[in-house]
Amino acid sequence: MTVNKLTIRQARWNSGFTLEKVAEETDISVKKIEWYEDNSGEITLSESLVLCKLYGVKHDDVTFGSIEDPNVKKECSSLYTPASSMSFLAKIGSKLKDINLAIAYDDVLSDRHIVASILDVLSEIEVEEEYLTNEILDKLNEMGNKNRLNNTLAGR
Repeated sequence: MTVNKLTIRQARWNSGFTLEKVAEETDISVKKIEWYEDNSGEITLSESLVLCKLYGVKHDDVTFGSIEDPNVKKECSSLYTPASSMSFLAKIGSKLKDINLAIAYDDVLSDRHIVASILDVLSEIEVEEEYLTNEILDKLNEMGNKNRLNNTLAGR
């Protein structure tokens, strides 16, 4: 049975949100939301989770990419996790550099702001860690199922 996934734009439309309302609710700019809708393969994991939650849809029910050929889609899906991780790490690295610069050069910066920034980074790390853990568990389950099938077919 084939399940038709929604695009991120369709999810927004189905939930009745305008671009402006999404921007207001999420603090993501209208231009960025439009860009994600046109280039959904480029959306960050944390922002895709925020949008899916706002739209009331499961992350797995939304497609993040515009590849239509199922063979190409299958090959590219194996690259999503590493590419997403690299993007995530670059984002976290950038945030940590910003925090470091703020601490070093901003005498007025409050401890509360620094702690809030660090907690934000830690929260994003936890979300990514949970996502990657689930991906690994899914792959291990797939491998286990394939091994059992191979053993059954081999008469073991």
